[in-house]
Amino acid sequence: MSDIRRILDRRAAIREQIDVLNQELDLINDQLRESYDYGSHKEGDYVVSIQRNPRFNTAAFTKSFPVERYPQYYKPAVDTAALKDYFAPVDLKKWQIEGAKKVVVS
Repeated sequence: MSDIRRILDRRAAIREQIDVLNQELDLINDQLRESYDYGSHKEGDYVVSIQRNPRFNTAAFTKSFPVERYPQYYKPAVDTAALKDYFAPVDLKKWQIEGAKKVVVS
């Protein structure tokens, strides 16, 4: 077997291990999301932080402000950066949706 073939075999094995480990990590993060509310939580030597993960709800915004009537808010997609020039942060929150809880372990 050539060196390249061994490297490729090892690479394939590592990718498979990464996939298995990523699935396990997703399950662990799901358990942490279920176990903790938002905030920081000390567990022994670890601090688990559950953070909000807001995302802009483009569908709700475009329903309220259609491109035909408000072209200044759009480029080929909603220009969320430009909206900050037209709306106060509190108004933009109307079009944010909450994503999955963000997990940070340090």
